[in-house]
Amino acid sequence: MQTERPFEARASSYRTAGLTILGFLFVLIGVRGTHVIVPDPRETSLYESLSALWPSLLRSLNDPATWTSWFVLIFFGACTWSFLAQWAFVRPIVRINDHGVYWSRWSTETIPWNRITNPRIVQASRTRFLCFDLIDRRAIRHKRLLAPLAFINRRLGYGDIWLTTINLDRSFEDLLAAFGTFSPVAIS
Repeated sequence: MQTERPFEARASSYRTAGLTILGFLFVLIGVRGTHVIVPDPRETSLYESLSALWPSLLRSLNDPATWTSWFVLIFFGACTWSFLAQWAFVRPIVRINDHGVYWSRWSTETIPWNRITNPRIVQASRTRFLCFDLIDRRAIRHKRLLAPLAFINRRLGYGDIWLTTINLDRSFEDLLAAFGTFSPVAIS
């Protein structure tokens, strides 16, 4: 059994704050570009306010810039919402210890070392990933949201699990050092 301290990485407060502010600015740009004029709620009833929105929405159906603005509004609104949710999530996102690897975005369980094979470093653009395959991947319960992405990543050669430290409070070098310390399989 290892006597080393486990590696734990949480969401970085500074990076999350920056991404939240940036996402909110894009939401404002999207709102501005939709050309939806919202009447002052103190002067009109809810029914009158909603009635005033429909003509504005219908006028914008033929304008590609407005459709782009709606896309920006919805996409960055969802991103900003997820960044805000990161602040409430104070538990570790990645944990590496003598029991295995825990990645909260993949599963609620720790993946034991005897299920991990073929660890490797993969670089996509300027982002580095620690990727590895799972022995009998059906034995590990995973979150359903990432299942289609895992299938695509396996086809691209990234493996079942792809860890990175983007938006985390620890560095990629710390992640590699911890994996090298606890893993019985060397990184290729």
